[in-house]
Order: sequence, then structure tokens, then C-alpha cells
Amino acid sequence: MRTLGIEFGSAQLRVVTAENRRGRIQVHDAAALPLADEEEATAAAALSQFLEHHGRGVGQVVLGLPLRDSSVKLVSFPATSEENLSRLAEVEAAAQIPLPVDQVEFSHAIVDPGQPGGSATVAMVSARKELIARLSRPLQLAGLSASVIDVSAMALANLFAVAARGVGAPVGVANLEPEGGELVILDGGGRLRLVHALSAPDAALPEELRRTLQAFAASHGSPVLRLLLVGSQAGERVEGLVEALPCEVLVGDPWLGSREQKGMAGHAAAFAVATGLAARGGDVALKANLRPRATVQAAAERRQTSLVAAAMTVFFALFLAGCLWFYQAFHGRRLAVDEAQAKVVRLEEQLRQQGGDDPAYLGRLTLAATKVRRDTDWLELLRALTARLPGGVSLQELNIDVSRPLTLRGQAYSNAAIAQTIEVLNSLGRFDKVRLESADAQVIGTETVYNFQITCLWPASVTGRKEVKR
Repeated sequence: MRTLGIEFGSAQLRVVTAENRRGRIQVHDAAALPLADEEEATAAAALSQFLEHHGRGVGQVVLGLPLRDSSVKLVSFPATSEENLSRLAEVEAAAQIPLPVDQVEFSHAIVDPGQPGGSATVAMVSARKELIARLSRPLQLAGLSASVIDVSAMALANLFAVAARGVGAPVGVANLEPEGGELVILDGGGRLRLVHALSAPDAALPEELRRTLQAFAASHGSPVLRLLLVGSQAGERVEGLVEALPCEVLVGDPWLGSREQKGMAGHAAAFAVATGLAARGGDVALKANLRPRATVQAAAERRQTSLVAAAMTVFFALFLAGCLWFYQAFHGRRLAVDEAQAKVVRLEEQLRQQGGDDPAYLGRLTLAATKVRRDTDWLELLRALTARLPGGVSLQELNIDVSRPLTLRGQAYSNAAIAQTIEVLNSLGRFDKVRLESADAQVIGTETVYNFQITCLWPASVTGRKEVKR
């Protein structure tokens, strides 16, 4: 599935469509759309134009918030389950965010679950609801809806985690934009260890980066070996930073291993954030989502309602099918009994007209009478089963050959219902032994159905078996 990553800059709208195939990013299209002003209609028109030419196959939209308009904090907790870490993060967010809870959207991502007895690291992400709504409006005007709302720093951490693991030592990623940027540092395992907001990239930038890298090395005991520059100003700043910083400085390539985009040669670094956002279409380490919770809950409720409706539809379909089968079986046996009774009447009339007890006629009459009695017994058995079977049980097959054990196949919604069915068959007094042959569980939607088979032995008087006396 292709994912559309959207990054709002001060003068540009950068968009990327890509697929995340088991951690390998395949970029399909990218574009930098100029924003002449801050009107929402301008951004919506630019998005609509891009999608008209490059939107084929897009199944998900991810919107990114710049770090200057959001907050990312790394917090340590005692190592525990993911559920407990989520609860601790919500409590900590309520305590640390200086704004009323109803004005802020909050999310979190587990950076490092830690080992038992140790500590876990959680990235706590927040942004004002007003800002999220403002950036979402151009998407709505273009007929889009963001299923994920992420932060630029988290997108960079997800995108360059593989590169950090390849180095095996701490790696920094600096996003340089005219309006400011951010620095994220990943350890040798690709885990996020620092998020730092950068001021506008002017003459003070080298010193700010140098101090931040030194502070990280002192606190973590391991220096940053490589700094990757991304963003629209990465290319023009790399030469000055190479001389000022005590580590290897390179322009980062977010499309490494992906095919080169037409007309974008040399500009890949500017699309790092948008590419990281598009990577959310697959498996990533950090899965924060600032999408309004009311929207997420409504979507979850719609999915739950759909599942319940599907389960009810399957249940009623099975119930109606069982009723139809039972009616057809009962009606067929009724017709057969009527036909046999009519045949007995004809034979008796023939015998009366002949005026004697012809052995041949008597033999045929005996066979016909025996068949009528057996068919009548079957009708009584069907009536008894109809009246006494427990709820939640439907029969699918019932043989009528007295030369073989009676076999019943059907479905039930619990093992208790199967047990009650066996008790009903035992209480009829028509069989020597009732035995459950099999009961297999099958999940249909959210319901568990048990397919069962029961066999019943006929008495010796019905089958003609000779009883052996001991």
C-alpha cells in the first residue's frame, strides 16, 4: 500500500508517496509545492494537483508537524509491560503539559522497553489541538483525511534507524530549514536518544551543534561518530559544518536504495521528513499518532459495529439454513409416509377383492406395514427432537438407515448445548447407546461455533440382531 507523507514548510509543501516493504523504503513520487501565501485554499489546490497526477494507489495519508509547533520528550520509567508504560505516559503527560488537557493532543511511543529490573524509555509527543486542526483543514479541502499525524523528529528517527544500526555507534540527524529545525541522535541500535530543537541556521548553528554533541557524549558515554544533514539547507551548510564539528558530517540520503526521482537529483535530503512520514505505511519503531482521539475512537466503534453486524448476519444465515434443512427433511419424510400408507390401503383392498389370505400378498402387506411403522417412528423422532433440542443447536445431517447406527451432524454455540443434545437423545428411550464422536471449534467473525457428530445404536429389536446371553 502506498502512503502519502505531507510536510508543511514555511514556503513549501513537500510531499512523498512511498511504500515501506519490511523496512525498505521504495519512493514512487516526490514534489515540492510552493505556497504563495498562508491561505488554506492554496495548499489544498496544490495537494489536489499533485494527487491528480501522482495519487494512484495511495491508501493512507500521514501528516507531519514540525518540532517548533510540537513537543517530544524522552522519559524513563521502570521496565514493565507495554500496557503499564502507556498508562504511566498518560499520567506523566497530564502532569508535565502546562496547558489544559482539552487543548492538547497527546501520544507516545515506546523507544526502549528495557530489561526486567531496569528502566524503559518512552517518547512523549504532544501538540495543540488548534494547530492540528489548522494544518488538517487544507487536507479536508482537498478531500483527504490523515490517518496518522506524526512529528518531524519522530519521522527522522524512524527513517534513519537502519543507518544508525549500520554504523553501530551514535548517529545524529540534523534537519536544517530557514525557519529552524531539529537534531535527533540515535544510538548504535537505532533507538532514539535525544531530540533537540535548533534555532534558525545562521552563524551560531555550528556552535549550537558542537555543544549539543559534546553534552550527549558526556551524558551517554559515547560520542556521535556521524552527523547526517537533511532539509532544504543541508547542501549549503555541509562545508562549514565539516570544519566546525568533531565528527564525520555528510548530507543524508533518505532515498538510499530507492530509484532516483525525475527532476529531483541532488534534492533528496530536502524530502527526508516527508519520506519518514510515508514510511508509516509499514512497520516502524516509533508509532506515535496525534490524530484526535475522538476521531480514532469513532473509527474503532465503526469497525466494531461492522464486525458485530457481520457476525449477526452469519448467525442468522446459519440459523435459516438449519431451519430450511429441517423443514425439507420433515416434509420429505411426511410425503414418504403418506405414500406408504396409501400403498398399504391398496394392498388391503386387493387382498379383500381376492377373498383369501394369499401368502404373497400377506408378505408384501407385512413389509409395507413394517415400513410404515418405521417411517412413523422417524416422524415421532423428528417431532421429539424439534420440541426438545436446546437453543443454539442446529442439525445439518440425520441418516434414516436402521441397518447402520444413527448419525447426527450439526452445529452448536457451546459445549453445554452439545451435552444437552446427548441428554435429550438418551431420554428418548429409542437407542441403546448415544456417543459423541467429535466436536471441533470453528471461529466465524467473533463467534465460536462447534461442529459435532453424535452416533446412536439402534436396539436389537429394531435391527434384527440376536442378543447373546451370558
